[in-house]
Amino acid sequence: MVNIVAEVISLPDLKGVDQMTDYMSMLFEDPAKDSLIKIGFITKAMDALATVPKAQLPPRGRDAEGNHFFVGFELTTDPIDGVEYTLRPKAIKALRAEPIYELRLSVERLNWHFRATFFPKYHPDTNQLFYCLVNPFEKEGKEGDNDDPTDENMQETYEVFKQVRAHFDDYRKYFDDLYQ
Repeated sequence: MVNIVAEVISLPDLKGVDQMTDYMSMLFEDPAKDSLIKIGFITKAMDALATVPKAQLPPRGRDAEGNHFFVGFELTTDPIDGVEYTLRPKAIKALRAEPIYELRLSVERLNWHFRATFFPKYHPDTNQLFYCLVNPFEKEGKEGDNDDPTDENMQETYEVFKQVRAHFDDYRKYFDDLYQ
């Protein structure tokens, strides 16, 4: 039995746009099989994220061999045209701005490198843990490229984190809607 320890939600960016919902809607509108595979992996990754206790999120930095710390998943999609697809991503990485993390999925066959920045937040009334997805994006090229959008997305997610922390009541509906 899977132990759900967190709710995974999406929050609007600083302009009030729910980027995660928009990204998923874009995929749902695309009838291509590749979009169905992407939806399958994102959905399964969000399900897997919900099982990760906050204390088991990876630390920042690198191990003794110089590799980033990660939490890995084994994801299998529901059948798509009778085929199940499997992925074993290094799925969660801590970013430099604490407490911002990145949900990571890469499918080389599709040349798809999906990322979504998020942060953990406990509901102040219920103490329920939430993982708050803010900015989904796709990367091209290798880590550290000059056109890497990670830093910009990390910074915006950090600003949303600060807003939620300082003005939770302005965001309460995103946390409480699950229980109404």
